[in-house]
Amino acid sequence: MSAVLHESATAATGEASAFRLVSSIRAAVYVPGAIVLAFTAHLHRTIMFDLIFVGIFGIVSALALGATVFRVGVRSLGRAVVAHAALNAAVGILALTLVASALEAQSLVSGDAAAVAQALTLREGVIDMLAILVIAWAAGTAVIDVLLGWFSRGRSYARDYFVLAACAAILAIVCLFVGEDIVALMGFCGGYLAIAGVYLGIAAASVGVTPHPRGSVQAEIQS
Repeated sequence: MSAVLHESATAATGEASAFRLVSSIRAAVYVPGAIVLAFTAHLHRTIMFDLIFVGIFGIVSALALGATVFRVGVRSLGRAVVAHAALNAAVGILALTLVASALEAQSLVSGDAAAVAQALTLREGVIDMLAILVIAWAAGTAVIDVLLGWFSRGRSYARDYFVLAACAAILAIVCLFVGEDIVALMGFCGGYLAIAGVYLGIAAASVGVTPHPRGSVQAEIQS
């Protein structure tokens, strides 16, 4: 019986450590992203800047999460980390591929009336695609966090995943209504990154401090 409880305690410790690591990595990416968006608000009307930001953010966060995969021993969390990294990488790469279309739109602005009309149409298409990427990323992140919360049920940090999922879902819904307003789109993204980043940092620091809802495993062993 003692061996079983000891194994349970070891597994719980491993899960908590994995949660702390992944949450810390996400916070370390989200918070700087929020700061960048906050101090570059005057550039949000420039579609080129927005595409480059989303592209770099997606790739950096994918690499950061990918680097944790080998240190995450929990199978459900490991699969979720891989899925999240793949989502971030896909969004980042697609955003950077849109830079060429944005450059083409800029080059057409100095042409005749037909070229200007084509440039405006192309720019609107790029903005729509960027909005779709942001919405897809937010919705995908929400789904992944919901699954992580479900897999972590019974743990004190399960609710943190659900809170993060709710924030990402709200971002996706809001972006559905402001997709054409690129300034509002990036503003809400910055707000989400700030809230989620700070929450992730607090959640990571709180793991091991908040008592287990079903009682401490260690207490069970001692009893």
